[in-house]
Amino acid sequence: MSASLAKVFGDLRESRRARLAKAIVALGAVIVFQAPQVAMATLGGSAQSVAADQQAFGGQARTLSQPQSSAALQAPDEQSAVPANPAYTVEQITTPTGVTVNEYLSPGGTVFAVSWRGPRPPDLSQLLGSYFAEFQTAAAASQPQRRPLRIQTNDLVVETGGHMRDLRGRAYLPSLLPPDVSADEIQ
Repeated sequence: MSASLAKVFGDLRESRRARLAKAIVALGAVIVFQAPQVAMATLGGSAQSVAADQQAFGGQARTLSQPQSSAALQAPDEQSAVPANPAYTVEQITTPTGVTVNEYLSPGGTVFAVSWRGPRPPDLSQLLGSYFAEFQTAAAASQPQRRPLRIQTNDLVVETGGHMRDLRGRAYLPSLLPPDVSADEIQ
């Protein structure tokens, strides 16, 4: 009889563990699927994702580009910050830590390039999105050196450089550059 009681209590303990495990899995699924989805502005992402970057970086955003006719009316010192090419717009995010991120959007609303400058680099996994793994792999394969880093793959170009407290970089997708837009315009 004691053997059968031990078996019943053992089964009872096992079934409690199984139920607890199922409950934890179910709760995890509810949390994952019910949590608000955060869209990140990423290279190759949509224009709507720029606001998500602003929120993630905790910065202030503004649009730098304007139609070419009103750009001509601006003061000369302001004109240099505004792209002269109407083939894209630039959304600029300035973070509380002093990092400035520019996101370049094609007329179709796709982020085809990003650039940054500040005392430290921004979260590149956020900016590069699905291209971050490709960047990491290519960066790990490059030889360490004390000069600006340039990574170029079939899909992605990333350049970083600068010096302490003044770091700069840019990343772009050559295949998504709008017609008549040169990579030199991404600053």
